Amino acid sequence: MTHKLPELNYTYNSLVPYIDEQTMKIHHLKHHQAYIDKLNAALEKNKELQNKSVQNLIENIHSVPRSIRVAIRNNGGGHLNHSFFWEILKKDEKPLGKILDAINKKFGSVEKFKEEFKEAAVKHFGSGWAWLAYSNGELQILTTHNQDNPVISGKIPLLCLDLWEHAYYLRYQNKRTEYVDAFFNIINWGKANENFIEAIKNPINRKCIPCELDYKPMERGRVLERIGKITGWDVIEDIKIEKEFNFDSFLNAVGFIKEVFEVAEREEHYPEIKLSSKNIVRITLSTNKVNGLSENDFILATEIDKI
Repeated sequence: MTHKLPELNYTYNSLVPYIDEQTMKIHHLKHHQAYIDKLNAALEKNKELQNKSVQNLIENIHSVPRSIRVAIRNNGGGHLNHSFFWEILKKDEKPLGKILDAINKKFGSVEKFKEEFKEAAVKHFGSGWAWLAYSNGELQILTTHNQDNPVISGKIPLLCLDLWEHAYYLRYQNKRTEYVDAFFNIINWGKANENFIEAIKNPINRKCIPCELDYKPMERGRVLERIGKITGWDVIEDIKIEKEFNFDSFLNAVGFIKEVFEVAEREEHYPEIKLSSKNIVRITLSTNKVNGLSENDFILATEIDKI
């Protein structure tokens, strides 16, 4: 399967004055197309992955061969995020339906939701995305770096805003605050409500929970060695416990470790990893190494449990 640029269900000038026609053309025809071209190039020699949807690729990014994982994460994520973004844009709609009820329940009012979403989007450092997502039975506002998508951490996107400068610079230059304010006038609330209804039809509980693993304490050394081989990182024991995270499978624990390190590398702070001697996996981060992680990134990393 060759990934292709999706057609928009509106014209490039449909969102004026909030997003100008020139930006929409460049954003859709150039930037989005570039992600698709690079995604197809990365998949060229992998027939099995070519048959998977881009959402499946991103949801299972840690199953992608390491040699092409970064390319798939960046470009597949770019394709997935933009495809979702185009559908969430429509001028002069108002919140409605079940998502309106959920927003009022979670945030108190639509205006309060806008305040919190705006704060998260404006404060996000560098390129990325701002999201309203569904996770563990409730709404959540979060941001992701680069082209990461909430599905990586088991969350279900409901609506989003592109925070890359190419999405707004022609119209707003460096005034991201004005761009975020404008976004509230072009949210396709009908589509967001559809996304929410689909999310609550199949609620997914992806919290990290204690459970038994398929190895005994005496096999701990072999498990540590296996994690080291898979991740390429040292597994360090006997360090001060900052937090504990319990997982329902060995692969989920390994995926968590990998996600923590990917986030940490961006922040240039490196946590230490520990596996408990009991039949429960515990991931430990030392206090002096974690402080450099931003709150959103740390939350993202520590909630990974579906790989």
